[in-house]
Amino acid sequence: MSIFYKIFLTAWGWAGVAFTQDILLQFVLPQKNKKKILTRLEGKPFRGKSPFLKRLIRDIKAYFNGKRTDFKGYKLDMSLFTEKQKKVMDTLRHIRYGQVITYERLARRSGFPRSARFIGNTMSKNIFPLIIPCHRVIRSDGTSGGFSAGLSYKERMIKLEQCKEKIDFGSK
Repeated sequence: MSIFYKIFLTAWGWAGVAFTQDILLQFVLPQKNKKKILTRLEGKPFRGKSPFLKRLIRDIKAYFNGKRTDFKGYKLDMSLFTEKQKKVMDTLRHIRYGQVITYERLARRSGFPRSARFIGNTMSKNIFPLIIPCHRVIRSDGTSGGFSAGLSYKERMIKLEQCKEKIDFGSK
């Protein structure tokens, strides 16, 4: 199966995706330098037409233009993750636009109580930032925590969504 990539301009800079047919393999957050995006993607440039790609790029651009966007319907290649990591990523995909959750609560909600560090480690391996919204995971004290693109980027994304609602899944 052939792997393709597409680099495109958003309101926040150049972004990129790697995909095969209708499955997303990787997403690279927007940056000012188009060459940085290219070095992080594998495959060959896509020059054809794809309803999947057209819809995905439309949704990504809409997000960076401040529009409420839901990426849950996209198929992702999760083969690089362990079963435990997949469970965390799947749980995180259900955190809605405008909400944040703590590492501790995400661990509990995923079925791994007292595994907040594991959650942080899993977030650092997320090759689908935004699509799997790891920017919505924060520390218990309300501070940002880590983020692959840097804390200021994470805070900017949270501000874009105007996150005011914290999720409390209780003690279960």
